[in-house]
Amino acid sequence: TTAATAAADEHTEPTLDELRARFAAVQQQRVRQQLSERTVVDVVALLVATNRLPPLVVTKDGREYVMPQQLQMDVVAAAAARGGRVSLMEVETDTNVDTAAVATAVAAVVEVNDDVYLYGTDLVTTTYKNRCIDEIDEALAASASGAITVDSLIHRFSLPADVVRKIVVEGVERWMQQKTVNVIRGKFDNDVIYTKAYSDRIEARVRGALSAVTLPTHIHSLVKCHNVDEHRFVAAATSLIGAGRIDGTMHGGGRIFIPGTFSRARLQYVETFFSNNNYLEFSFLEKLYISDFSTFFKHHFKGGMVVGRCYIGENLLLQLDAVVAAAISSSSYCDASAILPTTISSSEVVVVVENSSSVKEERRKEKKDKSNPYTTIVVVGSSGGSSRGSSYRRRYHRCNATKTKSTTTTTTTTATTI
Repeated sequence: TTAATAAADEHTEPTLDELRARFAAVQQQRVRQQLSERTVVDVVALLVATNRLPPLVVTKDGREYVMPQQLQMDVVAAAAARGGRVSLMEVETDTNVDTAAVATAVAAVVEVNDDVYLYGTDLVTTTYKNRCIDEIDEALAASASGAITVDSLIHRFSLPADVVRKIVVEGVERWMQQKTVNVIRGKFDNDVIYTKAYSDRIEARVRGALSAVTLPTHIHSLVKCHNVDEHRFVAAATSLIGAGRIDGTMHGGGRIFIPGTFSRARLQYVETFFSNNNYLEFSFLEKLYISDFSTFFKHHFKGGMVVGRCYIGENLLLQLDAVVAAAISSSSYCDASAILPTTISSSEVVVVVENSSSVKEERRKEKKDKSNPYTTIVVVGSSGGSSRGSSYRRRYHRCNATKTKSTTTTTTTTATTI
């Protein structure tokens, strides 16, 4: 029985405590032949090169080896020990490995861990980011104005601007998603975080300022007068106009506000001028803050023609066509410049005459009658110098088919029919 018990004890596996005791006893034994550090380094390098050991990270002093997995754990521990935020320089100091090894370990940690982020040279955990969001929300609630800027948060957290923006956007989006924890209860626009109360105050200021305006006014002057950020002012004005709470329009890319009363009075003034003169000059419209000429003519005046920087009305064109038709029927001539506005050039007068229906019809007849090598009409413009003066310049002329060939003036001026 005693022999059987002894044999069973020999086949029983030792416990962990027994193995530790044996290992400690072996370590305490004196070794007659010891390997030098240089030899140990060479042996380890050989084992790694022959894949008998996994890749190892050597410390800066070269006296220790660290497994990559252990180094990654040390990186996470360094961040946790500093409240969820640690710089790569601090990780390098804590782990005693070089910069390249730290960068590799950090990249691996960020790739596999959704709660760790690398912002520039700082490693940040979700815990730290949520704490920042909570602090921003508290600061926004405590702000007397109801707004805080990204610049103030940059100095507060000592983080790059793009990192602060990412944190703010995440906190605001959580609030918009109706979450209640780790949120920023406000809106974020143009590097400013603001509450609804702040937005309502700005909107009230803008509404009051624009309601008092009766003439086209530069937004910059209103911003200086009411001490409101220009971006917020333009955004509030655009919103109020779109909702119909302000009667007016934004002009020049949001730089000028034109009240509705002025727009209506302006249109009445332009219509009165046009009914008396049958033409509109672009310079005249520009003084009235009208820059989109084609749209303006399309909505309010039709049947006319744009030549150069002048719009000629339908009635004036019909009047000119009647005079031209009379000259054609009587084989005479007419001075078109006496009918058209004095501001258009000689070449533009030629273009208007050439586009009249009477001249177009005569040209069509000429092309159809190929047996006649001569033209029946000649439009003559100024050959230089003064654009007006002699009654012969810029005339429409008709001559018999047996007389001289056409000497029509060439020009690059174009006409657009509205």
